[in-house]
Amino acid sequence: MIGNIMIKPYVLITLLTEKETMDWSLGEEFLGSFNRLDKRLEPEFYSNAEEKINAKFSGVADCEGFWAPLAKANFEGKKFTYPLNFCWKRKRVAKSEGVVSHTRRVGPKNRKQLGRVKLKISPVRGDINYLEVLQEWCKIFEASFGMLHLFTEPELGPAKFKSPENKFRLGSVGRVLQEDGIPNLAWATYFGDNLANEVDVQALQNMGVAVEGIANGYLIQTTNDLFDVEKNYSEFEKARSEIKSTFKEEVFLIS
Repeated sequence: MIGNIMIKPYVLITLLTEKETMDWSLGEEFLGSFNRLDKRLEPEFYSNAEEKINAKFSGVADCEGFWAPLAKANFEGKKFTYPLNFCWKRKRVAKSEGVVSHTRRVGPKNRKQLGRVKLKISPVRGDINYLEVLQEWCKIFEASFGMLHLFTEPELGPAKFKSPENKFRLGSVGRVLQEDGIPNLAWATYFGDNLANEVDVQALQNMGVAVEGIANGYLIQTTNDLFDVEKNYSEFEKARSEIKSTFKEEVFLIS
């Protein structure tokens, strides 16, 4: 809820990456994955601005010029260039919106800003294999972190903008991950190379938790079915708490 506005349930898939994302070969592989995974998620419209997505998608090749065009800017008297986001949406089934924010260098110290992929689906559909999407994209982008979650009423109540609860429902954000930590454990969470040592694989497997090795990291699945979050939230929360108990206390912002 934002003010008195009720937020409808939604499925959120997000991931972060240190991989250089601007090359079209990566964009081509990523956009081609929609056809392999589920054409109902394939872009219908695309652009470089989330507020104006109006170029009609008719094939992957059409998007090459939109994948990572450079824009010019001035800051404190210094000129620099940066890659524009690639944005897309669907108005038809499955109604969704997504964005790729490219990996880039920022600031006087030339600090790496993690790339980010975000896909939000609402209304929620129960006949799409969302887990397969996260698995595939973690491989394509060599993700540092990733998450898949179904947000329903218990997690969509009033929350302050900078609260851990709000950070969680906005999805993976590089600055939050690097400076604060992981907001919460999602229904499925991928711990990439730099976070894999936080995962006690043996303890989780002894608990019967599904742990899948992907590249140099681990994907943890909280329950067998994403829609357990909706069917019985209290049982889902119990399972999540048990899994989080195997991590160091400071790993998650929401204990």
